[in-house]
Amino acid sequence: MKTYYLKIFLFILLAGVILVGYGGFCDKSTSGSSGTLPTQVTLFDPSNGATGVSVTPQLSWAEAGGATSYDVYVGTTYTGWSPVTTNITALTYISPTALVATTTYYWRIDSRNSVGTTTGDIWSFTTGFNIQLVGSYDILGSAYDVSISGTYAYVTDGLEGLQIIDISNPTLLTLAGSYNTPGFARGVFVSGSYAYVADDTSGLQIIDISNPSSPTLTGSYNIPTSTTAVYILGSYAYLTDDALGLQIVNISNPTSPTLTGSYNTTYPYNVYVSGNYAYVAGGAAGLLIIDISNPASPTLTGSYTPYYVKDVFVSGNYAYVGASSDGFRVLDISNPASPTLTGSYNTIYPNSVYVSGNYAYLGLANAGVKIVDISNPAAPVVVGSYGTPWVAGAIYVSGSYAYVADGTSLQILGNIGQ
Repeated sequence: MKTYYLKIFLFILLAGVILVGYGGFCDKSTSGSSGTLPTQVTLFDPSNGATGVSVTPQLSWAEAGGATSYDVYVGTTYTGWSPVTTNITALTYISPTALVATTTYYWRIDSRNSVGTTTGDIWSFTTGFNIQLVGSYDILGSAYDVSISGTYAYVTDGLEGLQIIDISNPTLLTLAGSYNTPGFARGVFVSGSYAYVADDTSGLQIIDISNPSSPTLTGSYNIPTSTTAVYILGSYAYLTDDALGLQIVNISNPTSPTLTGSYNTTYPYNVYVSGNYAYVAGGAAGLLIIDISNPASPTLTGSYTPYYVKDVFVSGNYAYVGASSDGFRVLDISNPASPTLTGSYNTIYPNSVYVSGNYAYLGLANAGVKIVDISNPAAPVVVGSYGTPWVAGAIYVSGSYAYVADGTSLQILGNIGQ
């Protein structure tokens, strides 16, 4: 009898072991990672150390293996901080209130499941200026360029000519006047009582704007190819032309301008004049530095050719260059015969560059406006960005505002660091 009971006991014991083992196997196969912590989150955006980040940034990260939810930490310090939200299932987070401008923040995402929490890495970013849209004005065609004088913005509008917009109240813009040029209005430069318009196949148009509500034509200089931009200094208008390069026109008598000299280069985009030099954004030819001390006989002094240059702004010993797919470049021009690269900021397709104080304002082909701190020319740092509706083709800074020729409208931006 003792042996019989022993066999029953052993059978039951063995069966129990089998059942326990079988039950554990089933649980592991159906519950996935319920027995393990989730993997650590991989952070995406803003990138670690990013600057000029929006004050309402979208934090994003990759899905962590085995995670069912996430805790989000954001703060100006990571010592003793608490999550700003917990148990969210989304892979993005936007703060319901704006962060403080020009401030460094730290952020971390912890992954969670029923087993526990896996602590994420800590990244940092610095917010930029809290750039705001102050006002806008929809024009008839496409805004190509803008120049500011007093309480008026002068905008070239392609086939619609020159539009003059009253900006005395930047929140409520109104059309003051217009002048329908004979060609295709592309570039504009305002000096004194005149708006000088680069009018494509109709060359230079000089428009009297002493009465902005009723502008009139004063004179013109015909260039039958394609005039793209204009810069005025003293008695001369410096024009870029697709086929003829740099054209220097004497405007001392605005009713009868005459050609003084020229320098041949193909497909230049823009020109900036400072001292005895004209700095030409020469497209594929790079940056061309042309000696104009004798306007009748301009000569090439130096060039910088690694980049496809679309715009240039000169301040002091530096040329600030919009270099298409190569981004924003700062060139030392203290020796104009041999310009050298000082610093750079990689961004996409800067169409236009405007420098004011310690900041360069970039109009981008597909990303609106960026503000870059150039107080250290060797290390430009983005400190603000704003996404405009279309293509930021030109930008002009005056007072506390940036005026942007953006597709079919003029945009006025505030909180720009001025």
